[in-house]
Amino acid sequence: MAGDNVSIRKSRVIMIVFACLFIVSSCIIPTSKESYLRKFGNFVEKVGKEHGKYKKSDWNYTDRVFKKFSKDWYKEYKDELTTQEQLKVAELKVRYNSYKGVNKLEQFYDEVLKEDAGKIKEKVKYYLDNNMDEDLEKLKEGAKEISDSLLNVVEEIIDDADRKF
Repeated sequence: MAGDNVSIRKSRVIMIVFACLFIVSSCIIPTSKESYLRKFGNFVEKVGKEHGKYKKSDWNYTDRVFKKFSKDWYKEYKDELTTQEQLKVAELKVRYNSYKGVNKLEQFYDEVLKEDAGKIKEKVKYYLDNNMDEDLEKLKEGAKEISDSLLNVVEEIIDDADRKF
């Protein structure tokens, strides 16, 4: 008796899962060229609005859906698309990849550059607090020596020109 209740519950859960999958897939899968274009546009628009919040798992799912739109479903409707509609699909592909690129740059900054930028900032601050005044003095002395040397060279050139004329 208890085993029957468990079987019934499992059957119900399985039926509910399949019903949900059917509903979700029917919402995504295009059934015509027009629905393909509309759903692909809506998909890219949604990614554009939300890509800043995406985690790796979100991108994994989104990439699978994008592949369906850009490859599988595109092949299905490609022959029906006008040149202008094909350009629209190309634009949607570029927009999607630009959102993904922005996210990858942000991720790269967060994972790689942010730590390095922090270290560089600390080094610059240390330098400004400890060594900069000494180096500025050396720089001024070097500039003075160069200007004195340059002045001597210019005076020699002028003296040489005076002797020749």
